Amino acid sequence: MPRQKLGHHLEVAAPPAEQGDPEDMAADQETLAALQKADFAGPVWEAFREATYGYGFRVIEKWAREGKLFEECRRRGVLGSTELPVARRLHVDEAHDIAVDILIPAMGAFRRVLGAAVWKPDGGASLRTFFVHQALFHVPAAYWKAVEAQHAERQAISVEQLREGTWFQRGDGLAWSEPEDAAITATTMRELVEGVPTVTRRVIGLDLSGFRHAEIGRRAGLSRSAVSSQLERFYARARVRRLAA
Repeated sequence: MPRQKLGHHLEVAAPPAEQGDPEDMAADQETLAALQKADFAGPVWEAFREATYGYGFRVIEKWAREGKLFEECRRRGVLGSTELPVARRLHVDEAHDIAVDILIPAMGAFRRVLGAAVWKPDGGASLRTFFVHQALFHVPAAYWKAVEAQHAERQAISVEQLREGTWFQRGDGLAWSEPEDAAITATTMRELVEGVPTVTRRVIGLDLSGFRHAEIGRRAGLSRSAVSSQLERFYARARVRRLAA
């Protein structure tokens, strides 16, 4: 999909090829003229912003709940979309939060886009549809912000449990491959955790929080193989220390 650069790293997707209703497009042209006359401020802008935000929220929130949001990003070639989950339906609360995190910065960017006269009535998309297209560029940042927030909450719990030698279920199985490994004493586990570098400790916390090795590598700045090696060495050391105790 062709894009334009407006400076300040603002990337703009070209509107879809299909033509909208001529009357709607004419009305949008009048709306844009009114916004330009008001310098995108005051009551005219506030009314437009509220209506456009409301429409965008309904679309983005619905896509998030139905598991279509990330696919829409990939379909439009949004930068960073290949790192998003293939398909994931978000809980209603998650969908609400990510929609807000997407649309607040998107509205500010959209104001600059309109000011640069990027939207054209013969471009194929209505103003509100064009807004949704631009909002998709903010999806990756909003998603990873949510993931990091969830990770921070999880990690605080998992590291505490790690230090105390207690365990909990991960999303894809237990942290330990053998049942007897759970018998490691709290003292041994505390010694092991405090004896590893900060990066390794973070890798362990992320692993116990349920993140897969590729995701851990992305957050820790390591390759997937390096993450696997660090975890294998740590868990092997833990098993050796337990057997020797």
